[in-house]
Amino acid sequence: TAADLLRLALCASRRAEIEGVWSIRSAEISVSGPHRRNLTIVSQIDGAALRAMLPYHILGAKSGSWGETHKALVIRCSGTRGPITSCLMVDDAQCFKDIYSIAKELFDHVCGGEIGHDLQRFIDSGGSFAAEYDGIRIMRNEDDRHVPASTTKLLTVLCALDLLSPDDQITIHGMDIASGSGSAFY
Repeated sequence: TAADLLRLALCASRRAEIEGVWSIRSAEISVSGPHRRNLTIVSQIDGAALRAMLPYHILGAKSGSWGETHKALVIRCSGTRGPITSCLMVDDAQCFKDIYSIAKELFDHVCGGEIGHDLQRFIDSGGSFAAEYDGIRIMRNEDDRHVPASTTKLLTVLCALDLLSPDDQITIHGMDIASGSGSAFY
């Protein structure tokens, strides 16, 4: 649910290890073993998404999708009185495509503005959101269930950080790898 993802995002944002990587736009990972190589991971937040969010500055975001209509977005942006954290979940193809402009209108609303056209369309389509800014939470359809897709990686990271330090090395064996939503190891 959007409410669950908001609680997760707020918990993650209080962890210095996670807060420090929210804004990283690219990273290098070294893979050892028989197919040794370096991988570059680059943010998928493109210029259009960044422009759609103006005047808010994206501090960090994680999105996930399932098929052509299901989208989940966890996003944290700067606001005039501190960060704004929100989660949006939708099962509508057009809202899926417009998720960043919808997030911007949600931030405008959280900061005291009216509900904009795109945000209203999102709500009318059954979209869910939960947002927190300056200690105030605004939610709509927040307990509706949606596919969280790869936003669940935030939960995985939080659990791992409870057991490991950010400097620990993790060895992944072939038997540990399962097919997923577009990721593979070779």
